[in-house]
Amino acid sequence: MSRINKFVLTVSLLIFIMISAVACGIYTQMVKERVYGLKQSVIDTAFAVANIAEYRRSVAIDLINTLNPTEEQLLVGLRTAYADSVSPSYLYDVGPYLISSDECIQVKEFEKNYCADIMQVVKYRHVKNTGFISFDGKTFVYYLYPVTHNRSLIFLLGLERFSLLSKS
Repeated sequence: MSRINKFVLTVSLLIFIMISAVACGIYTQMVKERVYGLKQSVIDTAFAVANIAEYRRSVAIDLINTLNPTEEQLLVGLRTAYADSVSPSYLYDVGPYLISSDECIQVKEFEKNYCADIMQVVKYRHVKNTGFISFDGKTFVYYLYPVTHNRSLIFLLGLERFSLLSKS
């Protein structure tokens, strides 16, 4: 090859590499922006759903507090409400349990009753709190909500579901 042909080939190759790099950079930036926008919309939607659920739960507990039912009426009402409503397919929780300082009652009927484990682990039963609890080799995130002055509802959500919700 002649010297001019080598020079033209080298210049052409450099121009091709430069144009390719610029095109790849522009395309990557466009894809990043699209993925980021999609991620933000998914996260915003998940937070909106969580906020609505928390708001509805707070309203329901405030309603229970204003009615001031006896313990037996509260338990019968909760069992009736949970029996009448069908859980959505995406709900993977265990519970709820109605707990006080010395007693734990299972609201829904499951094959496993985790009351003894819950009573050993959950220390603050009179204030709204969240934490982690493990039994049967499985870890759960618990949500505790005071219902009356000495009774609280506790919900257990599987850790894998919690981490999936946190990541989305």
